[in-house]
Amino acid sequence: MLGCAFKPLGKAPYWIGLDDHLLYSGPIQPDDVERIDRYLALRVREEMEKYDGWITWNGIMFDVPFIDDRCLLSGRKGEDRDPHEKRWHIDVMYYTRQGKSCMTSSRLKWVEDVLGVKYRKTDLEFSKWKKAGQEMALGKPGVNYSYIKKHGVRDVRVLEEVYELLKNRVQQIAKR
Repeated sequence: MLGCAFKPLGKAPYWIGLDDHLLYSGPIQPDDVERIDRYLALRVREEMEKYDGWITWNGIMFDVPFIDDRCLLSGRKGEDRDPHEKRWHIDVMYYTRQGKSCMTSSRLKWVEDVLGVKYRKTDLEFSKWKKAGQEMALGKPGVNYSYIKKHGVRDVRVLEEVYELLKNRVQQIAKR
C-alpha cells in the first residue's frame, strides 16, 4: 500500500501516503519490507472512519477488503487489527451495468470515456507501482511515487464526476 486518495463530495481531493507518514528514517530494515505500510493502513482506516459513508469504484471487492487486510497484517495488537467500522457504501461500479444498461464494461476508464467526463484517468503500468514501492522502501519518494499519487488523486476526481452522472441509479445503500 502506497497511499490513498480521498475526496469529500464537492471538495478538493487529498492524499494520505507513505511520503506523508514515513515513520522510519532512511531505508527500512529487511525484516520489515513486507509491512512498510503498517502505519499507513491504520492511518487510512482512521481517515475513512471520519466519514459517514463511502463512494467507491470496486471498493466492495477490492479497496475495503485490501485496507482491512493491511490493518490485520499490521503486526499491532488489539483494535488496530479490527476491520473498518461499518458505513453506508455506494460502489458505483455496480450501478454502471445494472438491468438492461447499454454500458458494456465495468472499467472506470471505459465509463469515463463513454460519459465524456472532464477529468481523465492516467494510464498506469504495474511496473510503476513496483518502482514506487522500491522508492519508498529506500525512503526516497521519486518520479514513480509521484505518478502513483497523481493517479490516485485523478481517480477520485473521475469517480466523483461519474457518480454525479449515475447517482440516480442508486436505489438502496448497503452498509458494509
